Amino acid sequence: MPNPVRCLIVRTVMRPMIYRDQIVAENTLAKISSAVSHSLAHLFTHSDEFSLDRFEAPTSEDVQALIGFVGGMYRCTGKNFAFLLFKALWITLIDQFDWSSETPFPEPNYG
Repeated sequence: MPNPVRCLIVRTVMRPMIYRDQIVAENTLAKISSAVSHSLAHLFTHSDEFSLDRFEAPTSEDVQALIGFVGGMYRCTGKNFAFLLFKALWITLIDQFDWSSETPFPEPNYG
């Protein structure tokens, strides 16, 4: 299942470029989807399976096709989503369990 936060990555083309015999003009919005590109069988063999050593040498995988953590100088957009999940987990744990201490809290030892 793809990360729901990074379904589509949008960047602005900074200078004209050629892609697949087409000229992409400056200021055009370029859009890529890691959810789609990471599931392409011609780029990743067994793309539906997790493989920890997928990119260890020698490999037939296209390392340049990997779009990890949104790529480039931008921060991972999933960071805030992960924080939200952890907050929900903590709220559930605090709500469902008794967190009282059976022993007194120890005094600090500064010396």
